[in-house]
Amino acid sequence: MRKAIPRKKRPSPVDAPLDVRALLERVARVGRGTGAGQAGAFLLGDGVLVSAGDEVIADDQRSRAWLSSIARSAQGVRYTAEQSAAEPTFPGPQPASFVAVPSAGGEAVVYAAGKAGGFTDADQELLASLVRLIAAALAQRPAERQASSPELVSMISHELRNPLASIRGFGVLLRDREDSLSEEERHEFVEAIVRQTDNLSNLIGDVLDVSQMVAGRFRYAATPYDPSALLAESIRDVAAAYPSHRFHLDAPHLPAVRGDSDRMKQVLLNLLSNACRFSAEASDVRVDAHVSGDRMVVDVADSGVGIEAADMPRLFGRFERLHRVSLPRVKGTGLGLYITKQIVEAHGGTISATSEPGVGTTFTFAVPLLAPFA
Repeated sequence: MRKAIPRKKRPSPVDAPLDVRALLERVARVGRGTGAGQAGAFLLGDGVLVSAGDEVIADDQRSRAWLSSIARSAQGVRYTAEQSAAEPTFPGPQPASFVAVPSAGGEAVVYAAGKAGGFTDADQELLASLVRLIAAALAQRPAERQASSPELVSMISHELRNPLASIRGFGVLLRDREDSLSEEERHEFVEAIVRQTDNLSNLIGDVLDVSQMVAGRFRYAATPYDPSALLAESIRDVAAAYPSHRFHLDAPHLPAVRGDSDRMKQVLLNLLSNACRFSAEASDVRVDAHVSGDRMVVDVADSGVGIEAADMPRLFGRFERLHRVSLPRVKGTGLGLYITKQIVEAHGGTISATSEPGVGTTFTFAVPLLAPFA
């Protein structure tokens, strides 16, 4: 008698993993079918923005604030050019009409904009049905949500464990071998403890910054500052941690800038530290700054390993660490560039990168001389 071979069970649609991006793209295409010039779906919890039209709402602080206000509203909003100027402003060139509808839980928003003659009640009800579909689909992935949280906790716990282990190890040596250690050894151990404490503090600071950004509670204070002095100060701070690197600053005739100098220094420290970590010792790091129109433009360039083209779209994502064959295993949570991008965009600026593997990477950011929150 032939023994029956059990057939492998195929996953049901409910068991199958949810492709959130594909779902939002389909919803956006249906929204475009209302006759809109553009349409899209935004998942606030995951920070995913998908547009099916020729225009795309940028994933920046202004758009997040607008979408968050829609998410908090009970019925969403509908706008035509004939309405009062007090109506919510679209995060981009103001269209002649738009409609935006949130899900009941506020986790998603569907919008459509630019329909000649304006949107109807039927259009708004269609978008309401689409956003309910997104919410229902998200509710079917509890296992996926639960799996992501332990993974994140595990990663952060791992990053915390390394500096804590070093601090404890050097502390134990100082306690147990105090009488036998030379002055030079004691100094070396204390310096190591200070260095690891700084690493731990920076890690905790990054996690707290991201949590505040996601919650919309990250605050900025605008004051006039000297950008040339800020650039020089940032380079001095990073050079102390990477003394073998050669830093070159070219920033002639920069006028005063009004913005949050502490946050902008955070941007510079992140970019300069990255340039050092991803390049060989004793290599060059170049910083060039100039004014173009009403903006200050800053380039931070290294001659390091570079970034693979496939990794470039993920560069500014949260918790993205680009571990490829051509990249060294640099430790970190992958939060630095995400924070950098959020700060630059909050100042009304832009940031981008160009890279060639084996040659180096250049990060370029441009911010207005007068920040929009000034």
